[in-house]
Amino acid sequence: HEVQSWPQTNLVFSHNFTHILCRLFSSAHFNDTFPKHTPPEILNTPLEGVVLALKALAVDKVAQFPFPTPPEPQALAAAQRCLEALSALQPGAGNLLTPLGRLMARFPLSPRHARMLLQVCERLLVEC
Repeated sequence: HEVQSWPQTNLVFSHNFTHILCRLFSSAHFNDTFPKHTPPEILNTPLEGVVLALKALAVDKVAQFPFPTPPEPQALAAAQRCLEALSALQPGAGNLLTPLGRLMARFPLSPRHARMLLQVCERLLVEC
């Protein structure tokens, strides 16, 4: 087991036959600065794509979907309003997918980018 230290840079390298450990700062600084757990990714993800994918899978009530960490109800409502504005969902209580929404769900892109691509395709077909 070999340990090398460079105090001027606060780097500590330790290695043995199974792993290498590089510590760039003290454990006290790490514990004081960084949270113990990062927030769930669903809380930082735009929900338009999630809602569109679930609707494409015939999940009618996205708010009742068993998310491991459920998103905020306001965020889900905002995502549905965005999808209605993009013409992916029919406005109203049903919020059913439109034919355009079904096409948008097939693209491995955010709904906004998928809508842009489909709009360009539509314009190219009309102009030709």
